[in-house]
Amino acid sequence: MSIFKKPLSIRLKIAIIVLLNIATLIVVVYVVSNTILSKSYLQIEQDQTVLNIQRVNDAIEGIATELTVKLTDWAYWDDTYEFMVDQNEDYRDSNLEDIALFNLNVNSMVFVSPDNEIIFKKAIDLESVEEVSSEDIANHILTNKKLTAHVDDSSFVEGIIMLPDGPEIISSRPVLSTERTGPIHGTLIFTKPINDKAIKALSDLTHLSIQLYDFNSSSLPNDVVEAKTSLAKGEDEYFTNPLSDDSIAGYQILKDVYGSPALIMKIDRPRDVFSQGQVTLYLFVIIAGVMVTLFG
Repeated sequence: MSIFKKPLSIRLKIAIIVLLNIATLIVVVYVVSNTILSKSYLQIEQDQTVLNIQRVNDAIEGIATELTVKLTDWAYWDDTYEFMVDQNEDYRDSNLEDIALFNLNVNSMVFVSPDNEIIFKKAIDLESVEEVSSEDIANHILTNKKLTAHVDDSSFVEGIIMLPDGPEIISSRPVLSTERTGPIHGTLIFTKPINDKAIKALSDLTHLSIQLYDFNSSSLPNDVVEAKTSLAKGEDEYFTNPLSDDSIAGYQILKDVYGSPALIMKIDRPRDVFSQGQVTLYLFVIIAGVMVTLFG
């Protein structure tokens, strides 16, 4: 018994061909659109992440500049100039109490003679306003001559240093008279810790989630290790990494005053641009699909 298959009608064949063409065209539109639009939105997202990293950098530099401004008032002052010579008690009693550092919002101050000997040092806990050990900062200063190698009134050092208790912002100026005349009577140094409170203040100021990691730590998160490996090559100043569909992170190495890597800064933010790009892409494909279908 033979079975005869009824041939497809011309109308059905045309319909199938049209549907296949429509499906193929929609897929092509989606692939091309996804490639072009996604790449554009990803670039915008990366540019915004880098811009946010730079904002945090500017905020940190602002803290260092503010510290230097406070230091300048003290370093270029006749009373300080005389104290470096005679270490008089009046200056100590009037200016070097714990509350003086607290009012300055300074963690420590160190007076160093021209012979690189420490004349006076003091450090306080800015939370409790109580004196704490200043040995770490003193030892760091004595073993790093760059901090006290000043030659004129325009000389200064400011930036990040790493201490056993964590990173600090440091500022150093030569001690001169109020008129900025010499000879230089040594060096005055202020420091301010980069602790959890300082990081939170930076986050509040920039409206960003900020984390700082010790560059030399052996227990870094995997994403920070990846960023460190990439940045350590020196090819790029910034590294961006989409952590998920909802957040993207940016990273940068922060160097200390000696030019060595000290910290890895990480910021993360919601992927608003990427999400909007995906919505735009889907709407475009849907509209294109409807138009192609109507055309078919």
